[in-house]
Amino acid sequence: MTPDTCTERRRVYPTDTARKSRELPWESCTSAIVLLAPQGAGMDEQQSADAGLLALSEPLVLSVLGETWRGTILLLQLLCLAGIAQSAYNTSGWIYLSYGRSDLLLRSAIYAFLARAAGVLVGLRWGVTGIVCGYVVGVYACVLYPTWSAAGRLIGLRMTDLLKNVSPPFLCAAAMGAVVWLANQLVGGEHVQATKVMLGVAIGIAVYAILIRLFWSQGWGDLRDLLGNYCDTQHAARDKSKFHET
Repeated sequence: MTPDTCTERRRVYPTDTARKSRELPWESCTSAIVLLAPQGAGMDEQQSADAGLLALSEPLVLSVLGETWRGTILLLQLLCLAGIAQSAYNTSGWIYLSYGRSDLLLRSAIYAFLARAAGVLVGLRWGVTGIVCGYVVGVYACVLYPTWSAAGRLIGLRMTDLLKNVSPPFLCAAAMGAVVWLANQLVGGEHVQATKVMLGVAIGIAVYAILIRLFWSQGWGDLRDLLGNYCDTQHAARDKSKFHET
């Protein structure tokens, strides 16, 4: 490993106490965290997907699986609620990794697993619904705050600061889900479940885009940048393909 490589590694993964204790601008941290999540999904994208799935759970299950699976609708809705919280606390891993604290990341993962497992064990006596409810309670009551407060201490980020900065995408996703649910209630008939799903997806995308444009200017700008980069990449790939063909 060359000296330059060591210097770069220390810059990206600071390990000395002075760097760890230095307070970073929480506006920049949270705006970056909102756009980063596991498997490449942004926190705002995952929250909006969970909110949309929550609103469309009934027509989706009935159209894909049929009436015999109606009992799973509640389970899917509960797991969507858990997913909204997981999209927030899972991204704390980026903080641990950026500070080279894989030990804290491991401890956090073990604690989160034990908390959710405890919720599942408590709910066992009530069957599958109790298990899922216990999982959801474990996520919100035992995992979300401890995980984020521990990660926030590394960068001088309080939980209230985090909530303040992630509330715009969360509220936009919640409002979008409410509009989609209401629109589905206005579409009558038990034999149009697939139509409800397609209509709900179209309405959800349009409403969410409008809400972001009106109430979350930073997210709208980031979305435009992402779309612009994607279009540039596609154009470059097509130009490269045409060049090789000639």
